[in-house]
Amino acid sequence: MTGDNITESPGTAPAQSRQCFSWMISTLTKPNVTLEAINQQHTRRFYGGLALLGFIIVAGILGNVHVLVLYYRKFKVSNYRLFIIWLSCLGIINCCISAPLIIFYLVHPITYPSEGFCKVTRFTLYFFAVASTSAMVVIAIERYRKIMTPHSTQISLKMAKLMCLLSLVVAGFLSWPAPILFGLTRVPTGVIGIEGVRCLMDDSYTNTIYMPIYHFSTLLYFVIVTIWLIVVYVCIAKKVLKSGKFKDRVSSVALTSNSSMRGSNGSCISKTVTKTFTFLAVTFAYIACATPHHVLALLFFLTRDLDCRLSLSEAQVYYTFVWSYFLNSAINPCIYAYRDRQFRQELKSLYGECCRPPRRSTR
Repeated sequence: MTGDNITESPGTAPAQSRQCFSWMISTLTKPNVTLEAINQQHTRRFYGGLALLGFIIVAGILGNVHVLVLYYRKFKVSNYRLFIIWLSCLGIINCCISAPLIIFYLVHPITYPSEGFCKVTRFTLYFFAVASTSAMVVIAIERYRKIMTPHSTQISLKMAKLMCLLSLVVAGFLSWPAPILFGLTRVPTGVIGIEGVRCLMDDSYTNTIYMPIYHFSTLLYFVIVTIWLIVVYVCIAKKVLKSGKFKDRVSSVALTSNSSMRGSNGSCISKTVTKTFTFLAVTFAYIACATPHHVLALLFFLTRDLDCRLSLSEAQVYYTFVWSYFLNSAINPCIYAYRDRQFRQELKSLYGECCRPPRRSTR
């Protein structure tokens, strides 16, 4: 979800062009420059972002495919397994669809070819970004009940699936304005007398309050969810770490049983805590990846003509870190590999069998 919203009025384009992208004039040596040549120069601003997204696509697809296959085939059915698979599916979608759409946008900064494709792109980006945020909420609710109220009725697998679907409903509710508000808009190129076309705010909504309201709404949702997630996991961490009372409270049910039952119950408690802290790591990694994007997008939105005034090096830095929220798709598999012993063992088993040299037959 990017905060790009540069617009201009047709009558003031030449004046704005004198102020925009002054770094580019010295790079255009031909007397009759074309829009395509200017577009190539604008693409230089996005080299860092293109490299980052390319890395995320490769690493994210490889990592999340391993997660999806191994958790689906090797792990027993549970809410934990469901949430890991759900997050890996969102990660694969982000790497296979959302990130390539951004790359297409970055290589056509002033020559975007289709308004319909622009609207589809913006809806897709907002939808799956909000879906990822909402997935964190679903997981936190389930983990909170598991740790804070272990003896009450827990969220069933069926209910967990419905909650995942509900997160898509929330994503759709917050994303439907995107294809209406976004579209093709004419933008300065840095060359007097030549304008480009960019996938930004639809011209019909220029100088209206609808785009500011929409940006504020999506940002407010992220801020509220982030604060709520931090509070929930802080409460969970305190519960787990406070003098071992969580373990004593849950295991008290088994005190009247035999010793083998106690050992089994203790192991179950340990696994519950481990899984909870795995999701805590995933959640805070998501917040760490998404926060720079939202801060930079807000800066873009609040600073008039920021895109025009950025130097080439400043733009390269900006358009690298503004896509930071995609990093989460590549980081999650690393978290599972570090935190989940069974997942590590399955990976070792998978590649141990693949890399083991064939046995020589002896006669």
